[in-house]
Amino acid sequence: MFWRMTGFRTITRKFDGDRAIATVAPMLTQPVGSGPSLPLSLFERVALSVVLADGDDVASLREGSTPRSITLLPPYHVSETDTYLVVPADLGTDLVDIFADGDLDLVHATVQESVLVSGDVERKGRGVMSLYAEHAVTVADALVAGLAHGATVRLGGLGDPLRVLNRMPHVRVTMLSALLDQDGLASALGAEQFAGAGWRVPRDAAAELRSIAPTYVWSRRTAEGVGIELALFSEDDELVALVRPAMLIP
Repeated sequence: MFWRMTGFRTITRKFDGDRAIATVAPMLTQPVGSGPSLPLSLFERVALSVVLADGDDVASLREGSTPRSITLLPPYHVSETDTYLVVPADLGTDLVDIFADGDLDLVHATVQESVLVSGDVERKGRGVMSLYAEHAVTVADALVAGLAHGATVRLGGLGDPLRVLNRMPHVRVTMLSALLDQDGLASALGAEQFAGAGWRVPRDAAAELRSIAPTYVWSRRTAEGVGIELALFSEDDELVALVRPAMLIP
């Protein structure tokens, strides 16, 4: 088993049927590889298409060198920006439920095991799609290496901070949803770490809008403020992620 020092709790996983169960292990300091050696700006303020791959293939991205090609698992999505969040299938198939349940252990496992990739999706025969990864870094390594937040929003400033945040171009990922609402903001500000719904369709929304999927976020408190570290948006059966979309400061 490989370990890295990330600043997160180290997660090992066992399986109960098809569901991964996370447990907390002591943090180890044995390094894996040389860490990210690419411009992290590739993944700042950019929407990442969430794609799934076999765990061994994702491990090859974490522990090997790039460029390299891996086989993707359905459902397939092609990013307009050629940027992807590659999630091991055993976590990815339950990713929305993990965030909806507020399961921080499995959120941490996702952050440690999933990989940010810049590359191209290619067809490799009938029903086979591959991702040619030119650059790759784990989410955890990118955060530790200082991936910048896409925006800093002062909560005590003039105007409505949610309106300011949700109108920023890089967080307008879908046509109708948003990053945070008042309930999501309160949840993020009220906990050292929070995973759950950051935005839901307003209760007084028209009936035809009530099927819009929530936005899910993972946030954590820092010395500077509260960072929105990961956000998941859904639209037309596609899952799109933002890494570090915003830092909220007093």
